[in-house]
Amino acid sequence: MSAMRKPTITTESGRYFLTDRIRDEVNFYGTPQSEGIAPPPVQKPAAPGSRIIPLPAPAAWAITPYDPRIAIAERESHRHFTGERLLLDALTFLLWATQGVRNVLHETAVPRTVPSVTFIWTAVMARTEWRYTEASDKVIALDAGHVCQNLYLACEVIGAGTCAIADDLVGVDGNEELTVYIASVGKVARKSS
Repeated sequence: MSAMRKPTITTESGRYFLTDRIRDEVNFYGTPQSEGIAPPPVQKPAAPGSRIIPLPAPAAWAITPYDPRIAIAERESHRHFTGERLLLDALTFLLWATQGVRNVLHETAVPRTVPSVTFIWTAVMARTEWRYTEASDKVIALDAGHVCQNLYLACEVIGAGTCAIADDLVGVDGNEELTVYIASVGKVARKSS
């Protein structure tokens, strides 16, 4: 597969992207969805031989209730962590808060806890392009922001911290699957006074 051509980026093109005007130009009657093409899988399959770790259900979590007003008020980026491990309940809670499946309506409708360890979010472009074609880029960017905000709030609940970063550290091809967002998570190393 050949590398994707690098587009010319200008202030005007950036503003065009952010205003979402492309939706006025997209023929939504010509999307793979409207043409009856089967959607890509809702979940990326695990690599053969991968170890699958069963996660506890929400009813079994030992997570202390936390006032969301406090989480919102105290949410911040943390860049210094201790070596203390996150318990499986805490990790499961963070995974649920950032991409938890609430229910499965059908193969293309899987409502999650957000509207689309270190946490790495990639976008398998075909999934969003199946419905939104050229308008996909903005939808993916918005969803990544929603997801990471929930991670910040969920970290406050479990007494951990996070810091969102942008980097390309994972083995995705950069064309069909792109790294969208990365956030480090850990128990916060408090500054000494």
